[in-house]
Amino acid sequence: MIMRRLSAILTTASLTVLLAASMAPIRSDAAETKANQPSPKADPVMNEELMGRLIVRTLDSKRESIIDPGLCVTFAICDGTIRAPAKQVRTTQADGYHYFVLSLKEGSKDILIIFKSTNGEVINAYLTDKSGALRAALIAGLNGVNPRLIPNDQAAEKFKDELALFAREAADLPPTGINGVSVSRPKI
Repeated sequence: MIMRRLSAILTTASLTVLLAASMAPIRSDAAETKANQPSPKADPVMNEELMGRLIVRTLDSKRESIIDPGLCVTFAICDGTIRAPAKQVRTTQADGYHYFVLSLKEGSKDILIIFKSTNGEVINAYLTDKSGALRAALIAGLNGVNPRLIPNDQAAEKFKDELALFAREAADLPPTGINGVSVSRPKI
């Protein structure tokens, strides 16, 4: 009886070792296959080089505009009595329109990043410069009515999303080599 138990234990142990040995190559092949697959490309993070690419692209744009007087006054980048010329590029996404707006005022470093929902009911605008730091944020109602400043910490997450969208756009543009160098605006 003891011999039978000992034999059964040894048989079970042998089968366990055989089973484990037969599984090892499967695990190894799977790990090797996974290691040989390219990892997904990480989203670019906005930096001065990518911001510089967007600035150059925007300056090259034929799309001239003015900064909405309500936004301009609310951000205190103009007094609202004169038209604030700008150039812009736009990207359309499922959620709405995303604008990168460059003030053409001589000596200005102001960049506005604006989101307008597809139905025009929501407008979020962010004031920044080539550093990509959030300087001010506002929200406006239908067609820009009643713009009001909102705290930067309240706007930070959406601003980060807008920067990420434009960083992806800028990553496809040619390098500018203007990282850290001042970009001059055309004289008006």
